Amino acid sequence: MNLSKRDLGLLLYNRAYIKGEFKLRSGIVSNEYFDKYCIMSDLFLMDQTGYHMSTIFQEWSEYIAFLSMGAIPLAGSLLKYLPNKTGLYVRKKRKEYGTQKIIEGDYGNLKNCYVDIIEDVVTTGGAVIQAAKALRDEGAIVDTIVCIVNRTNLADEKQTNRWNDADLTLYGLYNMEELKKIANDI
Repeated sequence: MNLSKRDLGLLLYNRAYIKGEFKLRSGIVSNEYFDKYCIMSDLFLMDQTGYHMSTIFQEWSEYIAFLSMGAIPLAGSLLKYLPNKTGLYVRKKRKEYGTQKIIEGDYGNLKNCYVDIIEDVVTTGGAVIQAAKALRDEGAIVDTIVCIVNRTNLADEKQTNRWNDADLTLYGLYNMEELKKIANDI
């Protein structure tokens, strides 16, 4: 049996929400942090996160691209609930050895294929915009980003324009305010 979205949110909050002073990947300093690594090794939480995230995806997307390294633990749990989709892994930069690919996975040609991007936590979206560009450079159609926690409210006011300029829409399973509300409603 699967947890309700509210119950999952409470478990994620209790496991991964911490207060303090934290410098985020984007350079923004925040007094709160969602430590995804506290949940990534918990198979039950990852399974339930995958289950709830699977309800967000476009039916017509053929591939799901996971960003290296943070979103990769989501791959198995999410693809379990989306068996008709193929997973891809997008690196931050091209490998300098082996196949020298920036996009890894079992795919032939991404030209005109719909690809949704998965990320764990999004604040400014720099990494997902970079991944969207890499996928589009291969001919993919990319317009959707799905994340566990949307923290874009911490970013500056230019964030909405940034998503629009990148022609992307962000869907979060939760936003930080929603997780705090779930925790405080108990």
